[in-house]
Amino acid sequence: MHEERIITFVKGLGGKPCLLEEINDLYYFSGLRLSCGTLLLGKQRSVLFVDSRYFEKAKLQKSIEVLPKEDQKDHLEKFPSILFDSAKTTVDVLQERQTSFPNILWEGKPQLTKKQRAIKDKAEQEKMRAAAELAKKGFNFACEGIQEGVTEKEIAWRFEKYCREHGAEKMSFDLIVAFGDNSAFPHHRASDRKYRGGDTVLIDAGCVMQGYASDMTRTMIGKEPEMQRLQKVVNLAQEAALKKCKAGVSLKEIDLAAREVMRKDDLEQFFTHGLGHGIGLETHEYPRLSHKGADADVVLEEGMAVTIEPGLYLPGIGGVRREDTVIITRNGIDNFYGDLP
Repeated sequence: MHEERIITFVKGLGGKPCLLEEINDLYYFSGLRLSCGTLLLGKQRSVLFVDSRYFEKAKLQKSIEVLPKEDQKDHLEKFPSILFDSAKTTVDVLQERQTSFPNILWEGKPQLTKKQRAIKDKAEQEKMRAAAELAKKGFNFACEGIQEGVTEKEIAWRFEKYCREHGAEKMSFDLIVAFGDNSAFPHHRASDRKYRGGDTVLIDAGCVMQGYASDMTRTMIGKEPEMQRLQKVVNLAQEAALKKCKAGVSLKEIDLAAREVMRKDDLEQFFTHGLGHGIGLETHEYPRLSHKGADADVVLEEGMAVTIEPGLYLPGIGGVRREDTVIITRNGIDNFYGDLP
């Protein structure tokens, strides 16, 4: 599996050697969870260089050749030029390499792995599905604890505790639990705010299993009449966007489909963020779903994993967001959260 990923990636670079160091890239190509390391990918040979903390453990796996960090110099000097990810390599590291290897031309290109990592193979999809299933169970458990006087932090902890006790490595991000008017803040952080009967409750949560993240949002409407209107529009907007999610459709078409629903109810101005994002080894990956920006004309492909999360937020009153994670299939989508009300 990892060898196939390397072959595909190097072929896409025209056979040019490439040096990667971002930990999610290392895991994607080697299957090893490391806090640091350097991966040299080449047409004839690929080598992972690690320090003494990881060397013995890394040697136990057979997916890629592993050598001590100290051997890196001899291997790099064989190449007149080497590609690197300019979006993930610091200026200090680049300057150090230019000084240490003055005869190598260092060619920087941003986000070298983003397009390949955007397409999830079957193994990745199963890991993401497992993370989503656990997130759903954690969400339901968290909701069971909502009662008069409980705090946002306590509900967030119920979700995290449940997921960790049932196999999660960590949370995908700092959980968003928002009561009442706090739900008007799209990225509100769980606070000591206590639940009062009739409050709207917005929960945006996810966990990580086997390196892969899950991400979902649901909103339970409270007493405010205006919130019921928002929820109806958000649900219709998501439905319109999901119907557009097919291989060959551009991201801007999907975003505009959701916005058209909001515009009909004169609510588009209260949609203050993108429609969604790629997800996998990172919670927010390429591409970003929007009708504008660098990824607007990106076309969905089979195997892509993206979130669809329209939201409407009325300052001082509250907000509604509904988020599902979907895999683009040959015939449409596989919605990980389609069975969650």
